[in-house]
Order: sequence, then C-alpha cells, then structure tokens
Amino acid sequence: MQPLCWGLTSFIGDIMSFSKVVGHSQQISFIKKLIEAILKTLNISIEEFADVFGRYWVNEYANKIYGAFFKSAKNAKEFIYKVDDIHTFVTRTIENASPPRFKNEDEGKKVIVHYFSKRGLIDIAMGLAKAVGEFYNQPVKVKKLSDDKFEITFL
Repeated sequence: MQPLCWGLTSFIGDIMSFSKVVGHSQQISFIKKLIEAILKTLNISIEEFADVFGRYWVNEYANKIYGAFFKSAKNAKEFIYKVDDIHTFVTRTIENASPPRFKNEDEGKKVIVHYFSKRGLIDIAMGLAKAVGEFYNQPVKVKKLSDDKFEITFL
C-alpha cells in the first residue's frame, strides 16, 4: 500500500501546487473527491492517508521547494508557529487564493492549533504537523479536538 499511496499523495501534492491552473474551489472539490476515492479504494482511514500525505509533502516536496522556511526554524514547534505566515507569503501572488489560516495557543509542551478554512481538510493539516515533527526529529503527538482545532504535544 505504501508505494501506491505515496504515488497518489505525490499526485495530489502536484494538484495542490497548481492552483493557478483551475479555480480554487474547483481544485478543492476535485481534491476532496479524489481523497474520498483513495480512501474507499485502498480501504484506509483519512488519518492513515493524512499521515502518508504529510510525510510525502514535508519530506519529499515542500522542504525541497520551500527549503528556506524549513531552515529558518530550529525545531518543529518553531516551524508550526511559522505556518500561517508561510501560507500568506507563498500564496501572495495567487489570485483569489484562500489558504488555510492558523492561530496557535502555546501551552508549554503543547500547542493548540486553530484551523480556519472552508476546505474541511483538518485531518491533512494534522498529518502535516506529525510530519513536521519527523522532519525535525522531534516526536509529536497530534490529537483532534474538533473540526477546527487540534493539539500538538511535543514529546
């Protein structure tokens, strides 16, 4: 399953990167339908898919294209705090872009992440957060608190 899922996440990652090609809402609708088909076909959960997608996106894609952002953070927690600014910067030239927005509450070893998006892809955001921990060799535990909020514990 891993190679197939890896290839599919690569494909979805490419689609997410080309938001200038199709309308943003059309792109998100297509991605959601594609993810639903993948889950059904492979008989996996959204959490399993999100974890594989997160690993691909962070380790194989984003850090190569947006390496400066990864190098500017010393650890996973610092990077998590920069994600909202990174989204704003990266999408500044994309017409009608509406990237997910994030607000963080620091609770020491925990961060409560508020997810603001009409996309409804919080599970993907959680998979990405886990992968950021892996990238920085910093174990994390990610727990969904609601449809717009999750908790990251830095172990």
